[in-house]
This record gives sequence, C-alpha cells and structure tokens, in this order.
Amino acid sequence: MNDLTLFAAVRTVLLAGLTDAGQSTVPVIQFDQSTLQGRPNGPAVLFQKIGDKRYGWAKRTDVPDPDDATLMIHTETQFYESTLQIEALGPPATSDGAALPSSTASDLVNLAAGILQGDKAIAALRVLGLAVLRVTQVRNPFMKNDRDQYEAVPSFDLVVTHEQVMLSSTPAATVGELRMARV
Repeated sequence: MNDLTLFAAVRTVLLAGLTDAGQSTVPVIQFDQSTLQGRPNGPAVLFQKIGDKRYGWAKRTDVPDPDDATLMIHTETQFYESTLQIEALGPPATSDGAALPSSTASDLVNLAAGILQGDKAIAALRVLGLAVLRVTQVRNPFMKNDRDQYEAVPSFDLVVTHEQVMLSSTPAATVGELRMARV
C-alpha cells in the first residue's frame, strides 16, 4: 500500500464518520499540501504522516508465471506500521468577542479519535487493507496563529498496520544435463 492509498482510506473513513456525527461541513485535509496556502476557513481536521516502521522480515515467494513458462513471479511482502498525526483547527477567534463556537478544536479532534476507534471505521479500514493498531491520547498544545493570538491545536496519533507487496519477474532456471566422461 502506498501513501496515497493510505491517505485516501483514512480520509474517506473520517469524512463518513463526521457526516454521521452531524459534522458534514468539516473538511478533512492533508496537512502541508503544496497547493494549500493559509489556514482553512472555519473548523477543519488535518492529517499528516509521521513515519513508517517495518514490522518483522519480508516474506519472499517465487511461483511460476502461469502465462510464461520461462518466468518466475517473485513476491516480497512486508508488514508496516504507519503513524498518522490527526489534528484539528477550531473556528477562528473573532476580534469583537462574539459568541463562542458550539464546538472547539479539542471537541473536533476527540470526535475524530472516537470515530477511528469505532466499530464502523475499523471494519471500513479493514476492507481497505488497514488495521487500527492504536489511537493515542489527545494532546492539546497551543501555538501563536497568524493573528498573533494563542490557539489550541489538539492532536493524536493513529497507528495502522498494512502490507506492502512488491512484485517482479525473473527468468526461470533451466534444466541442463552434465555428462562427465573420461576421454
């Protein structure tokens, strides 16, 4: 599984869960996209990949190619643990002290964590080739935003397991006969 497939699977499950929870207008966006400039308007859930960890050793198999008897299909299967960080931004603060938003960034990230731990999301991710290993605790650090205001940026890590399969073909060994004789 490559990164784009991983991102699409997690994003699809999060969007479905947010819609089920009545938050269908909240976008789920990959963090630090080259085409995204500035912060999203309103609340948003953002995600980024933190890293991959190979788990165990690669499994290697060779089987004859059913279409070409002169080739062998070589398969290497490696299990991975991929860690994604999921964070949320709340509605931007107003300068005139308007009414507080109905849900904060922390509420939104806790909802996302709950969605990813739910049976429906786990089953949907399993169909897409992913297994949820763990959802970590929600962190709630603060940052200074573009308006020079302190803003909470809560986040958690999602660790999923999946396979990466690499295929190649190699020429099959040929049978030969060795004759040894004294001359």
